[in-house]
Amino acid sequence: MDKYKLITGTYFEEDIGQYTSYGIQKGELLIEDISTDRCFVLMFVDLCNKTELSTIHLKDAVLDWIG
Repeated sequence: MDKYKLITGTYFEEDIGQYTSYGIQKGELLIEDISTDRCFVLMFVDLCNKTELSTIHLKDAVLDWIG
């Protein structure tokens, strides 16, 4: 069984320049650039794994988490 994992990316915004941000991935499904706070996203990844969140609910769960 695949687990959710933390992913890291480097992004660029004209207003702020280059920054590192974190996202979540499970298999081929990924959501990038959730937050620049690694611990915040890692807690979310751990929660998704503990609750065995279905990937069909991942987008809504991310929106709830950051909302």
